[in-house]
Amino acid sequence: MEKHNASVEQREKSRQRLIDYNKSKGVTIEILDATTNKISSYSSIREASEALGCVHGTILLAERRQKEGITKLIKKRYLIKNIQRREFHSFALMGDGYFADGCLKICTDNFTKDEVLRLIAVLREKFEIKATINQRINSDGAVK
Repeated sequence: MEKHNASVEQREKSRQRLIDYNKSKGVTIEILDATTNKISSYSSIREASEALGCVHGTILLAERRQKEGITKLIKKRYLIKNIQRREFHSFALMGDGYFADGCLKICTDNFTKDEVLRLIAVLREKFEIKATINQRINSDGAVK
């Protein structure tokens, strides 16, 4: 059986488009440094947590407390000024797929049909990638 893999350049181009899209659909978070009165802006909670020297769960907890009306300083110094969430889509990564017959096969066994159809629409609209639903048939003829 001959395998047809996409070139390294094609895979990297697709990977970069997914990264750029995910960055554009994440969050914008503004953190106030109470000691300097300076506001810093970050493009993700993880980026903000790395800059503050804490785990991202600390920021999520502070955000939840803030929604409950409780002001919580992070590391006795930082305050969440604003978190703006944008629409976000989750994508399967290569751990959930493979290359065959000259195309990328993404395994979506754990998703509903509606979720798969939404993924197909996003791939078409945002990346101009043609995607279809196919059943995988094993060498023994079993449908996966």
